[in-house]
Amino acid sequence: MSGPPQRTPEEARERLRVELDRLAPRRPELGEAGTAAVAAWALTHAFEHEAAELAWARVLELEPESLEACFQRGLALLELGRFRAAADSFRAAIDLDARLRADADAEQIDWIEDDPLLRLGNCHHALGELEPAIAAYEASASRNTVAIDALREIARCELARERPAAALAALD
Repeated sequence: MSGPPQRTPEEARERLRVELDRLAPRRPELGEAGTAAVAAWALTHAFEHEAAELAWARVLELEPESLEACFQRGLALLELGRFRAAADSFRAAIDLDARLRADADAEQIDWIEDDPLLRLGNCHHALGELEPAIAAYEASASRNTVAIDALREIARCELARERPAAALAALD
């Protein structure tokens, strides 16, 4: 996790309010969901994860099919160390992506850059749940054959399970 110390819920709400006020002149062109999304991106880039999570949650209230908001909310929750909630968000992004795949015009996940299976594995790994972490990492590795991140994480889980041969096999 990175960035400044975590804010209280009240501080996060105030930080979001300030950002939404700053964007108020653009609300007519962006709409409410668009304004919340722009605020969420600005807060994310400022490492204001608590306020960003609130903004992404607002986008999802307004646009439940926003794949980007679902995934980005998971990232904010992951940064905050709220691993169970983050895992739920990544599962929701995976399910939403699967439902939207049939629609060529729908939002899609970039499975190379934004891999919710890898992030789901990170959540389970952080919680010490190595079996579901490995399962998520294996699913990520089979879907994303370009990156090696999932394989490295499988190896780390196997080392945590004191199985060095399995760790080496994961990297092979």
